[in-house]
Amino acid sequence: MSKLRQRWLLGKQGETQQHHEGPIIWLLDGGVSTYLESILRRPFEHRSLWSSSLLLSSEGREAIRQCHLDFFRAGSDLASTVTYQCNYLPQHSNFDMDSMLRKGVQLTREAAEIVAAEDGRPRFVVASIGCYGSALADGSEYTGNYGDITHNGLVDFYERKVKILLEEKPDILAFETIPYFGECDAVVTVLKAIVQDTPKLLGSTTTWLSLACRDACTLNDGTHISRVLDDIDRLDPNCDYVHGIGINCCSFVHVKDLVQLIVQHMTVTNKSAPKRAIVIYPNSGEEWDAEQSQWKEESGFSSSQQFADTILEAVRTIKKQNMDIPIIVGGCCRTSPTTVQTLRKNLDSEFHPIHF
Repeated sequence: MSKLRQRWLLGKQGETQQHHEGPIIWLLDGGVSTYLESILRRPFEHRSLWSSSLLLSSEGREAIRQCHLDFFRAGSDLASTVTYQCNYLPQHSNFDMDSMLRKGVQLTREAAEIVAAEDGRPRFVVASIGCYGSALADGSEYTGNYGDITHNGLVDFYERKVKILLEEKPDILAFETIPYFGECDAVVTVLKAIVQDTPKLLGSTTTWLSLACRDACTLNDGTHISRVLDDIDRLDPNCDYVHGIGINCCSFVHVKDLVQLIVQHMTVTNKSAPKRAIVIYPNSGEEWDAEQSQWKEESGFSSSQQFADTILEAVRTIKKQNMDIPIIVGGCCRTSPTTVQTLRKNLDSEFHPIHF
C-alpha cells in the first residue's frame, strides 16, 4: 500500500488508476495545537515548544492521542504529528528531542491504527516539521525575517530533525508554514542529500512543502509566489525530493487566488514539468490580539460550512484544468474536528474521492 500511495502522491498513477475510480483527495486534520489548547483549557507549559511541550508529560501525551482520535473520527485521512516546534536549537538542549520526535510519530500512528480498526479505512501519519521561524518563537514565521541565518545554518536546522522523523517511517513528511524564500532551497538540499546518501531512509515516505502567505500572491517575506514555484522547479525539476506543494496557515480568504496561481504555474508557466500534488490547509482567518493574548471574536469564518465552501471552490479550480493529480485539503489554526467533519461531508458529496 505504501508504494501505491507514493505513486499517487507523485501523480504516477498509471496502471493503478484502472483499479480505483474517483479523484484522489485526501483530507488532512485541522488546527491540532489550537484544538489541544481548547481541550486543556490552559497555556502550554513551554512557550518556545508550544504544543510540542505536551510530549514531555503523560497527561500531555494522552491529550495528543485524544486529539488525533477526534480528528480521525471526524473524517481525516491524515493526521499531523505534534512535532512542529521540536528543534535542536541551544535553548532546548535540556530536552531529549530525539525521544520527543519519535513519540510524536508513535502517538499519531497509535491513533491511526485505533480508528482504522473501528471502521476498516486506513489512516496515515504526517510528520510535521515547522519552519526555522517557528523555532525562534518570536513571530518571524509570520514575517520571514530570519536575520543573518545562512543557507548552511538552515540546512543544519533541518537535517537532524528530518532524519530522526524518517527513522520512525511516517507516511508523509511535511515542511510547513515556510515564510522565507531561501528556506525552500535549504529543504531541497536536505532531502537531496538523504536521497543520494541514504535512500533507504526516505523509503516510501513522501514529502510536501507548504508556503505561508501574507496575502493572495506573496510569501510572508514579500516574495511573489510565482518566483518561489519557479525556484522549486529549478531545484527539483523531476519532483524527486518535493512531491507536493501548497499553502498553509494563511487566511482562508486568500485560498482561491493562491490556488489559482499554483494551477496557472503548473498548466501555463511550466506546463512541461512533472506535476506535484497540491496541498491546501489555511487557518480560520481569525486575528490574534497580542495585547490581550486571545483571538479576536468574529474575525474569522462565520461557520464550518463557509470554510468548507472556500476549500471546495479551490478544489473545483484544480479540477477545471483536468489536472489528474492528488489534492490534500484540511485546516490549520483554529479549525476543529467540527470543521473537518463538515469538509468530509462536502467532499464526499461532491467529489466522491478515493478512500484507501
